[in-house]
Amino acid sequence: TTPIIPQVKGRVVDVPVRPNVSLKKGDPLFRIDPAAYQFVVDQKKAALAEAEQGVKQLKASLDQTSAGLEKANAQLSLAQANYDRQNQLFQAQDIAQAALDTARRNLEAAKQTVAEAQAIEQRARLAFTSDIGGVNTTVARLSADLRDAQYDLDQTTVVAPTDGYVTQLFLRPGMMAASAPSGWVCIAANSF
Repeated sequence: TTPIIPQVKGRVVDVPVRPNVSLKKGDPLFRIDPAAYQFVVDQKKAALAEAEQGVKQLKASLDQTSAGLEKANAQLSLAQANYDRQNQLFQAQDIAQAALDTARRNLEAAKQTVAEAQAIEQRARLAFTSDIGGVNTTVARLSADLRDAQYDLDQTTVVAPTDGYVTQLFLRPGMMAASAPSGWVCIAANSF
């Protein structure tokens, strides 16, 4: 005899087997109410869909910050060119020191803007490229959670591990099944 122990717990809703009737490997022995497990699967699917959408938002954010960095670099180039012109004019004594100082402050401000844009772009790039095996880390974690929840849901139907017969059947609909001796259904087969 082989004790059959469910992988999940819950109220038994169906016991389609009969004592001393031949069973094939994979035939259902009993079913545990799947509702609670289905709810978890549905929650995990929703969380996964949200995370997959979040990856698209991370990509859009990266694109936006990259464009901001390009704009900051263009402004830096303009500020550098303006400073260079102002410096030449100052060397030729065509403008006052104040004009050169203004150009210098504008150049420094543009450099700080580029540094800030680079940091923002780097943060967005790290968020978007955080992955395991080419899959976003959040999506990978939620996919694993979904597979785990789906496994539990699949375990609500307990099946015969091999061909055989049910020799002792104590389980009835309405009883609680768990990974404990009170939830066992015994199967005897020649192949054990």
